[in-house]
Amino acid sequence: MQGIAGQNRTALIALLDQDDPLVAAAAAKLAAEMNISEAGPALARLLEHSDPAVRLAAVEAATVLKASSVAAVLEGRLEDDERDVRIAAARALAELRYPPAAATLAAIIGGRRIRVADISEKVAVFEAYGTVAGEDGIRLLGSLLKKKGGILAKRESTEIRAAAALGLGCVATPGARAVLEQATQDEDPVVRSNVNRALRQEE
Repeated sequence: MQGIAGQNRTALIALLDQDDPLVAAAAAKLAAEMNISEAGPALARLLEHSDPAVRLAAVEAATVLKASSVAAVLEGRLEDDERDVRIAAARALAELRYPPAAATLAAIIGGRRIRVADISEKVAVFEAYGTVAGEDGIRLLGSLLKKKGGILAKRESTEIRAAAALGLGCVATPGARAVLEQATQDEDPVVRSNVNRALRQEE
């Protein structure tokens, strides 16, 4: 396949539309390796493929190619049935710095599914939100990080609070830093560790 692609970039793009999922996924990976930026429209179609391995390959290729033309379709993969595709989509949107995804990411952060997701998915979503929302994301992330007062007050889990800290680290503005600095003495060691990690990545 690489020999064909090296001779004819158009031929490789055509392989992205092959019915065989193994061929389509391999073509997506090769398009990324060869930096074929014009593969964007075909990758957008692959993001809707029925095979999760193909969708994942398309997300990863779009990330490498920085194919902003597929960002809107990538946003839809945040709700994919497959965990790995959701995580890859969140990371891709952060890499592409696609602000329109902020509303979708905020809705996910406010929903139930992210609270039962594993820590890798939580971190990917919160970091993506911090990256694309920027200063506008401080209020939501700060409210999740802060310890709620009162005996009956609802308090977020350690994982959500830690992920919120990392999201603030991705905002990387003086306002975000101020919120993080207020949590440097948090009683939860996991939260405290992630607050300090977020502050270091801002430096």
